[in-house]
Amino acid sequence: MRSFFKQSVFGKGTVLKVAAVSQIAHAYVACFEREPSEPLPTTAAVRGLMKKAAAFESELSAESSSWVPSELEKSFRGPLKNLRDAASTVERRSAGRPAFSERRIFILHLARALYGMCDDFPGRFIATVAARVWEDTDDRTVRKILTDDERDAIKRHAEKNRRQVAESENAAHLLLNRASIPPKAPPQTREPQTTSEIFEMMLALAKRIPDETTSISAVNFMHMLRHEAEIEPDFPQE
Repeated sequence: MRSFFKQSVFGKGTVLKVAAVSQIAHAYVACFEREPSEPLPTTAAVRGLMKKAAAFESELSAESSSWVPSELEKSFRGPLKNLRDAASTVERRSAGRPAFSERRIFILHLARALYGMCDDFPGRFIATVAARVWEDTDDRTVRKILTDDERDAIKRHAEKNRRQVAESENAAHLLLNRASIPPKAPPQTREPQTTSEIFEMMLALAKRIPDETTSISAVNFMHMLRHEAEIEPDFPQE
């Protein structure tokens, strides 16, 4: 396996090798976590069952007797017909060794993961690691499982995932940018600096007193103070 890594697309760096090994482990877990399934029947087995059902139905017809109620006879014929019809629609496998459903799951799972890493289907790599469990696995086995339709489906799935990741990253980037911008501080008014400016502010406040009599008295008092202090306004009075 080490020499194969050096010759494959995953010989480009340690990080890629570790990622590939991790995906192999995930693929093994994915296929063996499933409930064990019975192998599909062969075509001969399905035809044999259909033939037996038809023969039994013919035998019942030949042995039909007037003393057998018609309703009872129908109750036998219905299930036999259903059995024959259902058997004709069963998924079948070719004769010989039962199909490895776990191997198929492993190869497809690993192919999806590796395509997401390197935009390629390294068939020889997949066959090599699959052969560790299923010894008769070779490049041809992988090609039969990774059909053009399966490859196209994997490519679409990878493109969808990448698009979703890019959209999520863009959204997160925008949120971080917004969070990093400090809130705008409200504009601060310029505080009065000179004595004249301070008197002008005090005079403006005196004019804002709600009670008119008190306001007039305060304004006159401010004028008197400024006159006694001999302070000239910075700008002409209105």
